[in-house]
Amino acid sequence: MIQPSPSDSSKKRKTASDPLPKPSSNHHRKNHSRGISLQAEGGDAAAAVDQKVVTVKKSVGNKRSSNKSTGNNCHNGNNNNNKKEGRWAEQLLNPCAEAIMKNDMSRVQHLLYVLKELRDAKGDANRRLAWHSLEALTKHIFSFSSSAASSSSSTSSIDPKVLTFASTDSRIFQQSLLKFNEVSPWFAFPNNIANASILQILAQEPNRSGNLHILDIGVSHGVQWPTLLEALSRRPGGPPPLVRITIIAQTTENDQNKEMPFSIGPPGDNISTRLLNFAKLMNVNLQINRLDDYPFQCLNSQVINTVSDETLIICAQFRLHGLDHNAQDERTELLRVLRSMEPKGVILSENNMECSCNNCGDFAKGFPRRVEYLWREEDDDDDDDDDDDDDDDEDEDEDD
Repeated sequence: MIQPSPSDSSKKRKTASDPLPKPSSNHHRKNHSRGISLQAEGGDAAAAVDQKVVTVKKSVGNKRSSNKSTGNNCHNGNNNNNKKEGRWAEQLLNPCAEAIMKNDMSRVQHLLYVLKELRDAKGDANRRLAWHSLEALTKHIFSFSSSAASSSSSTSSIDPKVLTFASTDSRIFQQSLLKFNEVSPWFAFPNNIANASILQILAQEPNRSGNLHILDIGVSHGVQWPTLLEALSRRPGGPPPLVRITIIAQTTENDQNKEMPFSIGPPGDNISTRLLNFAKLMNVNLQINRLDDYPFQCLNSQVINTVSDETLIICAQFRLHGLDHNAQDERTELLRVLRSMEPKGVILSENNMECSCNNCGDFAKGFPRRVEYLWREEDDDDDDDDDDDDDDDEDEDEDD
């Protein structure tokens, strides 16, 4: 089972001297307090929020020498505390999630406003985390707390029209998916290993001229298959006479896939046409069969039309951790169904994280785990930028 997980960076993360930064460079540099009064819908009630935004004093000095002097001590207690204090976005986001679950809309209103003021899609790790997580919180409020949102003006300052993968333009969706696959190991790592495993299984088959049948239960929207088709075309003896891909596609949102990233594509996102055109270029005889919104528990050899002279390989990607496993054990049932098909190989790609099914914990417990995951990603990006800056400084010193 492939379990890609975000690695903890051993590099020193950026710290801040105060949990809340100033909203922008246009605000006064001195500490200040501002009273904010937002009127509730219908004029029935008014919520007065006193927000104190504390500016962050930037440290002056040689960044490179500072990094060298403290980089080896990043795991001691003091530095851990400093790093935690510097992660001010989490100190706003997690309490906001708790307030949503408690229906404390006045506190939600306050925290949403502060996050909106501080977020920046192109800022540092904290501001980027605030940007993306604020969209997630807003989507959650409008999707699952409509009654609370309708009785309060807590979300009046946030645009309710939050874009999702299923609602965006199909071309933008495909471009974003390809870019994500390029820059993030979340897709690239398991896809590459899955393709290598498929080639290894084929190489071990006694009948190397047999057909190949792949059951795709994933969320990659076909991103991984062009690489495999190209590898099959270069295989000694040529590609299999016929390559079949059966895709279990999600087209409507339900309890089973609402938490699955990328699981639902927008209308008009035609995976099959793109793959078939690419297969022609690679001289691979490809057939694609889509089963839209087909229940996992109803899958069998007859449904996917398997035949005896083909090599069946199942590729399940990022699905098990989102299936219920309590009263109705959907995970065990899916594995039982897959085994009953008697495939030559089953390739599972899963997140190395706690269960995220609907029955394990509530939103307030699951949201901090997601924020922690995103923080590592954003902070690693900042560390990479720091390394590039240090390399530039060293090059300048050498030139001098």
